[in-house]
Amino acid sequence: MEYLDFYCRNEAINLKQLVNSVLAELHIKTLDREECYSIANTVLFEVWKDFHKRPENYDFKIYFRMCLKNRLKTELTAQNRIN
Repeated sequence: MEYLDFYCRNEAINLKQLVNSVLAELHIKTLDREECYSIANTVLFEVWKDFHKRPENYDFKIYFRMCLKNRLKTELTAQNRIN
């Protein structure tokens, strides 16, 4: 629960910073930020539910960032197919 609290407290400032960082790293400017924050919330909950199945040496923040990056890339690919 501490991971959820870290990313969701203070109007999700830490979650938004992570999303903005990932978008900048991937040079993505075409996705709607609010939609990306929503995707990040979904990914956060999915990762949190799945995390206990991972080996003990897994770092939650790294795992979450990797999953979020993959989901945002998938979203970009899906939007490019529509356009």
